[in-house]
Amino acid sequence: MLQNEDLINCTHQYHSKIVSMKYPSAVHSILETIAEPSLIVDETLQVIQVNSSYSEMVRTDVLNHLGKRIDELSHILPDNLVFQLQHLLEGKDGEKSTQKNQTGVITCTCIRITLIDEKPGILIIMHLQKHTGDDSRKQDLSCEVLHTLSAKIHKIMQRETRAGAYSLAASCIHTVLPDDLVFTLMVDESGTTGTLNSLFFSGTSSKNVMDGMTGIIEKIPAIPIREQNILHYKRGQPVVHDTILDIFQENQVPDKIADLFRTVPVETITGIGIIVDTILIGILGIGTTRENYQSLKYDKILLSASAFLSPIGMVYRLLEAKTDDVQKYQGHYRNIYRLLTEKTQEDMLHLSESRQLRSLLAAVLDRMNISLITTTGNGTITFINQTALQTYHIDIHKSLGESDLSKTLPADVAGSLMDLTKKEINSEIFSMNQNTVVDMNPEVPVTWYYIRYPNDLSAGECIFIGEKNPAPLISYLNSLEPE
Repeated sequence: MLQNEDLINCTHQYHSKIVSMKYPSAVHSILETIAEPSLIVDETLQVIQVNSSYSEMVRTDVLNHLGKRIDELSHILPDNLVFQLQHLLEGKDGEKSTQKNQTGVITCTCIRITLIDEKPGILIIMHLQKHTGDDSRKQDLSCEVLHTLSAKIHKIMQRETRAGAYSLAASCIHTVLPDDLVFTLMVDESGTTGTLNSLFFSGTSSKNVMDGMTGIIEKIPAIPIREQNILHYKRGQPVVHDTILDIFQENQVPDKIADLFRTVPVETITGIGIIVDTILIGILGIGTTRENYQSLKYDKILLSASAFLSPIGMVYRLLEAKTDDVQKYQGHYRNIYRLLTEKTQEDMLHLSESRQLRSLLAAVLDRMNISLITTTGNGTITFINQTALQTYHIDIHKSLGESDLSKTLPADVAGSLMDLTKKEINSEIFSMNQNTVVDMNPEVPVTWYYIRYPNDLSAGECIFIGEKNPAPLISYLNSLEPE
């Protein structure tokens, strides 16, 4: 019923099914990595998401639980939980509280998170295995790491780059493992290189190490990684080294960095690959002393953390691909803009040269008492020299760009001149007399001559010169025309 009304989502992940309301939380992709029964409630304390462990625990149709308020599930959840959750909703991301039973055993952990719609929510994790003391903490460190990462997912995803997101995630893990070394490498699998992205260590002997690292990490170049290590990390299982240096090719780490790594008081490094679409994009590592090293403990932490970081890597990988596409398009647009700018500058140069030549021609013709008129291809006047203005009593302000040739010259003369331009467009062949038109209207008849450009050099502009009879210049120009 709820699914048909588009109120819930059902997604499958490996062998698990995640059932959720229509508006999931920001930790949707990693909820199923939490082994304990877990659910998420919104700001109204309604259940909007549960994992498979919760479904197995209640042994009823999980759809009956979605949309219900916490106080309706009092037979499943601890008593007096509502007040505790309301207090958490008023706090900040990452704030946590626990609920204990009468014997002091923690029965559930509640973490304040931010939902996709930027509204507050609560992640509730129920602890069915009731352990106490330090032994239980060691066994549950992987869960605590996931709890801490889940609480910070919103801030992690706000980082601009994948490297920034993984650096913050490593910092979160280090708060759970304060006596251990936590680091991340960004890997370029195709180039078999790795770049140290973050390193956190706060043991009593760490001051010199971290002081030495200050301002250096961002300057460390990509370092070649041993090819066999690339293959090991691509399997997605924890890999053990004696030092961080063992990850890289021998003698390829800068001496200053190698010396700093050697001063780190850890004797065992356990790392795991962060894999997206079968590609190794990063390495998460934890370092500790041999006496504190527990294979099962650290393997479980790394497997849980990598399951959390891989979906984040996928998101950033898609964002990076989108950014690359945008940069490519911007590059294309810059090239197009550059070419258009160059073309515009070239056109402006030609236009400037054309105007200079036209002004020079007008001045020469004025000295010879010869009229000059230029028009566009459709007959709109663009230029008139002083001789033409005086001969035809033309108002310059009313003619340029507003009047066509037929309103300046007698209509029959203007029409005949424009016919000459049309015949040229049609590529017809004329005798010498077909370049001229005689205007008999002035006191002294004026012979008009249409100057033909070779090929397409006219750029859509028509040039006419008019000379009073007997028009010696135009007669000479006509004599140059082929018979």
